[in-house]
Amino acid sequence: MGGLSYRSMTVMSSLIPVSHVAVYYWVSNGKVRRAVAVDETKLKVNGEQMLVWAAIDVESREILAVNASWQRSILCAEHVLERRL
Repeated sequence: MGGLSYRSMTVMSSLIPVSHVAVYYWVSNGKVRRAVAVDETKLKVNGEQMLVWAAIDVESREILAVNASWQRSILCAEHVLERRL
């Protein structure tokens, strides 16, 4: 971790607002994955397009997170990754 404490990691990382305890549990319980793919699929719901997002472990093909949104943006993809973490 480069000598950073869990508290300083939460301060330096302003992308995901979490406590230092949550960072500790994530680091200690997290499974190391070599690659994670995020993909979206378009569905029609009541005549409107909806996107279903999925985060998948590339090696084991395990589904890590699923989310749905009405629009396509980088924020939606980041939201799926946040749920996976």
